[in-house]
Amino acid sequence: MDEKAIFPYDSFMSMRLFLAMPLPAAVGDALSDVMSQMRRSVQARVRWAPSKGIHATLHFLGQHDDSLVSLLDEHIAPIAGQFRPVEARLGDVGFFPDAAHPRVVWVGMEEAGGVLLALRDRLGREIHDLKLDVDPRPWSPHLTLARLDVPLPASAFVATVPNVRFLVDRFCLYQSDLTPGGARYTELRSYPLIGV
Repeated sequence: MDEKAIFPYDSFMSMRLFLAMPLPAAVGDALSDVMSQMRRSVQARVRWAPSKGIHATLHFLGQHDDSLVSLLDEHIAPIAGQFRPVEARLGDVGFFPDAAHPRVVWVGMEEAGGVLLALRDRLGREIHDLKLDVDPRPWSPHLTLARLDVPLPASAFVATVPNVRFLVDRFCLYQSDLTPGGARYTELRSYPLIGV
């Protein structure tokens, strides 16, 4: 049966959207190894990120009408042309909100010059101008590895992070679908960093 016949007034689809930087496969492989090291010392329930889906989130936009996709595209596509590709490397393991009360385990992304922070700030101003919420908390590039359902000491997450260098050459608009097997991410738009 035609879905529109059942829901004649639903002219839009609600989407959970975010902007993020995808990672090369080699970075996913390295982080998969880091998570394997941590799993050996962590016995409690932990929600591990799938290594193929790990990304560096720039802005979480929330649940929106699908018409926002074209509006966002119009406003943020030009920003990619203002930034050049950036060489980054994996940093240290960190915790949110802090190591004394870890709820999220992550690995940092390090780069010289603060280009990624400037990119996030520039995107944030554009998002704010569109009357969308922007997270006001301080930000540094990071890759989420795990979320904790129960309190665990930070010392339980023992791992050696390899010195992997990689190029950040684009950011993307993603749709996130929450499924029983975890979040599934769909790339909706890709924005190459083509500045000089």
